Amino acid sequence: MGKKVWVYRLFSPLLLWCFYACVQEDGFMGNNKVDRFFNAFGADEDVCWITEQLRLKNDSSDFVPAFVGKYGYPLWKEVYRFPEGENVVYAVPVKSVVPDSEINSIWFFSMGQDSTTYRIYTREMAESITARAGGDGVEETWMFDYFTINALHKKPESGISFVYSTADTGTRAVYESWECVHAFAGYEGNEADLGWHCWFTGFVYLMDANFDKLDGGSSGSIGGGGGSDSSNNTPTEPQDIKPQDPPDREDRSPCGAVSELSSNVALKSKVNNLFNAVQNYRVGDTENGWIKTATGEYVYPTMKEAEHLGYAGTSLSGKKITEQYHSHPAGAPFPSWADLKVLATRYQRGQIDVANFSYGVVSVMGCFTMVITSESAFSAFTKGVLNNPKLKEEYDLMHEKKNTNGVDTAIAKFIDFLKASVSGLNVLFNEPSYGSNGNASLGNWQAKDSNGNASISNYNCN
Repeated sequence: MGKKVWVYRLFSPLLLWCFYACVQEDGFMGNNKVDRFFNAFGADEDVCWITEQLRLKNDSSDFVPAFVGKYGYPLWKEVYRFPEGENVVYAVPVKSVVPDSEINSIWFFSMGQDSTTYRIYTREMAESITARAGGDGVEETWMFDYFTINALHKKPESGISFVYSTADTGTRAVYESWECVHAFAGYEGNEADLGWHCWFTGFVYLMDANFDKLDGGSSGSIGGGGGSDSSNNTPTEPQDIKPQDPPDREDRSPCGAVSELSSNVALKSKVNNLFNAVQNYRVGDTENGWIKTATGEYVYPTMKEAEHLGYAGTSLSGKKITEQYHSHPAGAPFPSWADLKVLATRYQRGQIDVANFSYGVVSVMGCFTMVITSESAFSAFTKGVLNNPKLKEEYDLMHEKKNTNGVDTAIAKFIDFLKASVSGLNVLFNEPSYGSNGNASLGNWQAKDSNGNASISNYNCN
């Protein structure tokens, strides 16, 4: 638990008001300092939001030149994300403009429900803490060496190296999940053991456990200003991220969802428009799609690339989503890992209208759609997508399996992944039919299942 206290000492209360994030920052890398500073291409959705807000701040204060001169350029894509109580913390390594430098600055952002606080933390600050407290300094400085190795791919002058591990501790119902690095220094065969250093990465919820609500400890607050230590407020029990507890209601059935979607004329028309676009694919075509809100409003992307889609930062603020569909012009017929992370983030922010929600990917193979059929399972699944690296490994293993029977195998192996992950999601598929003139179109959805060995079948919805 000591590392949680260390992180809580880092923040000062500088407020950024919350708006909703884009999915991806624009990939353009310009030649000037500002373009380079805010380039977050390939980064997490929340990191995109952070850069958007900082860019607005820079428009009025022009802080970038001074920041770059003193610290360097943030490496947004190399961010390390971990939860702290009810907040999510992003540790962003900063690369110095001094040639051959190690990582000597880390920019921490703590994102809560209503505000985001941030503070720069430098190796010099860490060494000052070490000088006051005594000790070998590893407790305060190991993160700089970690990022030097993993972001710059350099061996730090300290000679430190890391062995990676994960650890789970807790009750049958909930396990604390930690990712740890074992630090060593010196030459091979004559290395000094510098101990384990861990990030708390979240809670793993076991679906066979019988519980309705987890009691949280004291809520805690970040930073008291002026370098105050708020470690006494560190939560000691699991803290659910919004939404707290799924509502007490019957789960949605995949067959009922099939009937709802297949009778939705507007949805079928919009899905067919996306399908026609991918059927007539031309090299360089971009993804497209839409989000529909509970009030019936359609929100369209403001950034479209071959493999990325982005929405304006404020377009979804305070709105519930009932439909989220996009195309994969030349890609897989199911969601990418990045797609799952965006979906999980939207749910954790309370943006999803679970009872009426459908998520679709349109490709030349048809329209792959997911619906939430168990919110309690889906809630735990989204936490795993955002916090559990093992789930990403399972996704990658699924993706590597060969499609021995074309689209049927592709869909079935994804269903197997969802079932093995206890995702609370069911898959519907709308495959194309061909008219006498050879033109393809989409009709009605069917609820799909798999046997665990990538063998697809239909639910009996008669």
